[in-house]
Amino acid sequence: MSSQAQSVADVTNKCRSAQEDGQLDLSNCKLEKVPDAIFVFFMDKQPESCNLSGNTLSKIPAKLGKKFHLLKEFIASGNKLCDLPSSLGTMANLSHLDLSHNAFTVFPAVIYSLPSLKELNVEMNHIERVDVGKLVESGNLQSLNVRNNPLDAETKAAVQQWKHQLTICYTELESQSAEN
Repeated sequence: MSSQAQSVADVTNKCRSAQEDGQLDLSNCKLEKVPDAIFVFFMDKQPESCNLSGNTLSKIPAKLGKKFHLLKEFIASGNKLCDLPSSLGTMANLSHLDLSHNAFTVFPAVIYSLPSLKELNVEMNHIERVDVGKLVESGNLQSLNVRNNPLDAETKAAVQQWKHQLTICYTELESQSAEN
């Protein structure tokens, strides 16, 4: 079986498994884009969790936010993402979002509209500014990981202001590289 045929078979098997347990795990599947076929598998019942980590995705399709709007957990770490579709704002139940180890330079504004978000990980991106106060005020945020991002002075001050009200993981890039 060719490598591409094997990848398709792997994704198909993982989708079938997720139909039973609600946990769609397409991590490390060598995906360059989110396959449209996953939306066909979940026409009747949506998954609660979607893991797309460890692929080479540069884009999340708008369809994901529309078709998987009941997700509670979305993991897309270790890809090449630099933006999110506004349709992710329809994910009213999303409580855990992991976008670490991607290529974001701007904090995705759609994140501010996620009312159930409790845990957010944007570690190891290139984000300079995060409106931490807006994040806290927009919902139920309990944990924010902004480690290894080149945060601007305003964001650093906000991290200090809010660190007593939620768990914030933060290290400066300069100090991190100086320690190693």
